[in-house]
Amino acid sequence: MKKKVIREKAEELLALDYPKQGVYDLLRMEWPLVKEKKIADVVRHLASNAARSRYASLQRFLLVLIVLSAALQIYVNIPATMDGRSMFRALIKLTPFSSIMLGIAVYQHRGDVYEGVAVLALIGSAARLTKVLSGGMTVIPLLQWCLLLSTGILTLVLYRRLYPKYTKSSDPQGPLIVFPPEPAMG
Repeated sequence: MKKKVIREKAEELLALDYPKQGVYDLLRMEWPLVKEKKIADVVRHLASNAARSRYASLQRFLLVLIVLSAALQIYVNIPATMDGRSMFRALIKLTPFSSIMLGIAVYQHRGDVYEGVAVLALIGSAARLTKVLSGGMTVIPLLQWCLLLSTGILTLVLYRRLYPKYTKSSDPQGPLIVFPPEPAMG
């Protein structure tokens, strides 16, 4: 069974306001031969309607941070890349693809990308921390660092809240996977 088929069915059930635990249980009954972990991982990385509505404003704020960060990066670096090239080629070269991937993931409510981008953003901001603390940055690089740090922190917070880990315990009838309660329910 392909993950795409499982994801489509899970998205359909989540659109009907089923909680993640209910979606997982229904999918396990529908496809008993598919491994529990495969179904659980697909369901985990999809946001329920309750979680979407609860964290909608934070997701919009994250999209604003992403757009600001990308625009600032293009603004700062466009004069250096315009050495006789077309504007389109310069913009393609400057486009921060990790920001675009995160923006698409936020827009589509898919959690696969959140953790990786959050870790990369936090590593990138930690690498520049010594320069920030020494005071050797001008205003625009400092603003870029602040945007990167805030994007990383907010992405990690949203990842943990929107897509919490499930617990797996052993049961005499087989492994038991339990999702935490939905945000609006618990």
